[in-house]
Amino acid sequence: MTILRPIQVPAWLERLAAPLALLPPAPSTADIVWRMALCGLGFGFFQAPNNRALLTSVPRERSGAAGGVLSSARLIGQTCGAALVAVAFALSTLDRWLRKRRPHEAAWTVSLALFALGSAALWWAEGDGWSLGAFRVFYLAGAVLTFAHTVGVMQHRDAIERVSYECAVDLAADGVVYAEVRMAPELCTEKGLTLDEVVEAILDGFRRGAAGTDLTIYLICSAMRTAARSTEIAELAVRWRDAGCVGFDIAGAEAGYPPTRHLGAFEYVRRENFHITIHAGEAFGLPSIWEAVQFCGAERLGHGVRIIDDITGPEGEEQLGRLATFVRDRRIPLELCPTSNVGTGICASVAEHPIGMLRRLRFRVTLNTDNRLMSATSMSYEMEQLRDAFGWGIDDFEWITINGMKSAFAPFPDRLKIINGIIKPRYAMARAGAL
Repeated sequence: MTILRPIQVPAWLERLAAPLALLPPAPSTADIVWRMALCGLGFGFFQAPNNRALLTSVPRERSGAAGGVLSSARLIGQTCGAALVAVAFALSTLDRWLRKRRPHEAAWTVSLALFALGSAALWWAEGDGWSLGAFRVFYLAGAVLTFAHTVGVMQHRDAIERVSYECAVDLAADGVVYAEVRMAPELCTEKGLTLDEVVEAILDGFRRGAAGTDLTIYLICSAMRTAARSTEIAELAVRWRDAGCVGFDIAGAEAGYPPTRHLGAFEYVRRENFHITIHAGEAFGLPSIWEAVQFCGAERLGHGVRIIDDITGPEGEEQLGRLATFVRDRRIPLELCPTSNVGTGICASVAEHPIGMLRRLRFRVTLNTDNRLMSATSMSYEMEQLRDAFGWGIDDFEWITINGMKSAFAPFPDRLKIINGIIKPRYAMARAGAL
């Protein structure tokens, strides 16, 4: 029999990490979950009113600066909190429990517990405005932490290739025939992989997973807008343009991290005649969209849903502002993600999502999943949601599918081949009842 010698923990750290330190020697999932719930609930109820107080106490013209201060404070807090939790894990019995399991099992245990709690809290708080806002903060915090855990097990080449392979297999099984998958390679270099090795592993997994299917799958290299490696990632994307990478993007927190912060990277991509899509207009609104389009040369807008802030008037009599008019006139695609937008608080339900209005106003609307894992969604599920919410039928889905293919970064002949050789014939078969 092996007897584990107790770890000597300083008194101050023991008090700080009490919820973890008091875990039983062999904790169950429930033991872990309720402790995380306690921390998450406290964060949610504290953060929402503070955010509101900060952002409403400054003049409207200085709201951007206030958002930057808020983002900086949040980032510092998250960094310190993550470090303290890591120390607590290392000094608690939870660490020993996790180490007995395979890495992806440990990540799933922690990640799903966090995300399930956030989702359950959203459901429980529905209808209560203040509480709903607080719980949406908790939901977002859980999502961020979930990304940290899942990316944590993507630090070795074989793991990255396997995840990419399974991504392609899942997409093909869902009936997807074309996909551009965003990924931030810089998140997978903590164990010594180079950026090129990460991209190579992703593309190898894509090729293997798509083999023998109708799926064409490419990579978009994303730079984290909260970091300072965007030019390096832009150069990486261009370097792999002939091997399966079709575009460059920035992702992450919008508030406080405007697209123009990475202007040098976008100018480089434009000089190289390469493609640009930018996460903009999800959390921060019109200024983010304006910078993405007018300064950074975005060919598509990741989300872009906040373009509705520039549309006024009752249904049927909408008036478009100058930015909304420009986006529509230039046919700039909006990469809309209804299920994800509900989770992040853009709208309360899919039925209230502006995709219906934007489709009616003839914007270049496309349908996307955002993150299939975090939002627990798929392209089929997104279509089902739109069918139930707006009564969309085959004609609507063919229209939005072709919109997506027209807006793709694949070479023009390849786009035509997929539209005329796969999409239109398959929809014709669906109309005939053959599918």
